[in-house]
Amino acid sequence: MTSGRLRRSAALVPVLMAALGCGGDTVTGVNVNTTVRVVLDDNPSRSTPPVSGVQAPPAPGPYTGGLVSTARVAISADGETWHDVTGTLAVTVPLQNGDSAHVSNVVSVPAATYSRVRLTLRGASLTLSGATPAGTVTNRTLDVTDADVVLIREIPAITLSASTSARIAFDLNTEGWLTTAGVSSNTVSPSLVKDAVRAVAGYEDSSG
Repeated sequence: MTSGRLRRSAALVPVLMAALGCGGDTVTGVNVNTTVRVVLDDNPSRSTPPVSGVQAPPAPGPYTGGLVSTARVAISADGETWHDVTGTLAVTVPLQNGDSAHVSNVVSVPAATYSRVRLTLRGASLTLSGATPAGTVTNRTLDVTDADVVLIREIPAITLSASTSARIAFDLNTEGWLTTAGVSSNTVSPSLVKDAVRAVAGYEDSSG
């Protein structure tokens, strides 16, 4: 009877240590509180968005303006089970100038290595001025024709634990959203949005 109690007590020790954060260790699959910063920008001067560090000012884009939408971001280790890292947030992202909309959240997610990210845009529209495939426009508003646009991207794997902070960055790449027909009809095809947006992830840097 005594040996059975000892075996059961020993089995509880790893779980209690994980719950208490003993030694700073993280047990895979156990929920941990970790900081995740999500960045959305539209910068024409680089091929991938910055993960951390100071970015150089971009070259001027062909147009200016802004994206207005709500955004929701989730991460997955296997592409099947998803964990939200933001709620549904109203965002305004400046176009073609490298400024960004971002949010930092302390989230509770299972300790794991994540390799996929999902971005949901709802009610997205662009208002832009400048050179477009349909010529020069001023304060032209283009609505994405689907209410919801959901896109999934593979990202460099990030292992989240109680001792790590991560950044997930999206480059909207709105140059890829615009066509002559779309600008002329004040619309954006959801398929163009899904094809254009890029994503990358990495660990947060104190200089970023």
